[in-house]
Amino acid sequence: MLDSPGLPALAVEVDQLHNRGRYEELSIKCKSLNTLIAGLKTAKETRQQSAENGGEPFLHPDITSLLDYASQRLPSVVLTNGMLLRRRRLEGLARLAGRSTLTIQTSLDGACAQTHDAHRGAGSWARTLDGIRQATALGLPVRVALTQTPENTAEIPKVASLLASLGVPPEGFAVRPLLRRGLSPTGLDIGADTTIPELTVSTDGLHWHPAGADAATSPDMLLAGPGTPLAAGKRLVAERFFTARLADGSLPRPYQCAI
Repeated sequence: MLDSPGLPALAVEVDQLHNRGRYEELSIKCKSLNTLIAGLKTAKETRQQSAENGGEPFLHPDITSLLDYASQRLPSVVLTNGMLLRRRRLEGLARLAGRSTLTIQTSLDGACAQTHDAHRGAGSWARTLDGIRQATALGLPVRVALTQTPENTAEIPKVASLLASLGVPPEGFAVRPLLRRGLSPTGLDIGADTTIPELTVSTDGLHWHPAGADAATSPDMLLAGPGTPLAAGKRLVAERFFTARLADGSLPRPYQCAI
């Protein structure tokens, strides 16, 4: 996700496996350090941050090396379900303990297991909480996002209190709407004409936004096919964005996957 007008971020999808549930968001594929290097070079030239996500980034065998490389060069956020921060993966992450340029971001969709696990899978609430504890114990900044639904709206204050007790500061907790994209049949509609662009790269090509970075389910957000240079993608996004603004004078709202 190379930034387009206004949003400083580079999202890197480091694996092809995705969390269960209806909250799925897709972004870019990065299977090797070489791919990451190319993206970070472009992002660094425009003073952006990076966001490593998936799927689940900690399934990637070289995730620690990827995060080490990225966070030495740009402020970096790794989007994870938090459930794999243990054993050898935790040992690897411990090598980056205290690094202020590396933020761990996860999702917590309820103040109790029943609410969260209904969409994330049995046992995921407890394991996510343990992952948050492990990350804060390493001295890494932690952010947590809650996807708001009718089922969890009343629990939002309790989630905020729970996170505070785990060492997550108030500014590290964000509530965002459910999107009607991917596996979700309901939620907020976003499209190229209603959201600020965040140029995203996948094996399908270049996309307007990571929430629509799947050609099969979001063909309306596909900008160009595989192999299109990132510089060309940035030009496409800028041209399309400003053409739409000149046409009706509107200014769409941002929807950021990394908070």
